[in-house]
Amino acid sequence: MGKPVTLFAEDNGFRRERLKVEISNYFTEVKEAPEFEKDFLSDGGSEGGEQTTVFYTEGNSHLRDARLKIAKFSVPRGQKRVNDIRAHPVDYVKSVRDYEDYANTIGPYVVKES
Repeated sequence: MGKPVTLFAEDNGFRRERLKVEISNYFTEVKEAPEFEKDFLSDGGSEGGEQTTVFYTEGNSHLRDARLKIAKFSVPRGQKRVNDIRAHPVDYVKSVRDYEDYANTIGPYVVKES
């Protein structure tokens, strides 16, 4: 397409919006998908097909042992967090209302029309 992926000082939201517009403009002008999208669609996307390449460096036995220690430390803690969340679900609507009530005690919420 010949367009930069990221412009200087561009945040994620602006970049997504700009690239969305660029791809839609390209599609309406050329009447076919951009080359990178054709490759993605022909592979079946991220689903299907078996992965044949290793996506990390296997390293030596010391690195393997360190990874196992990290996993043994973090997996039970993650499981505990998930179980705690499942046991005590958070009512987000109630928490937003509580915050709104608290904010309204600080000062009046007034919307001025321009």
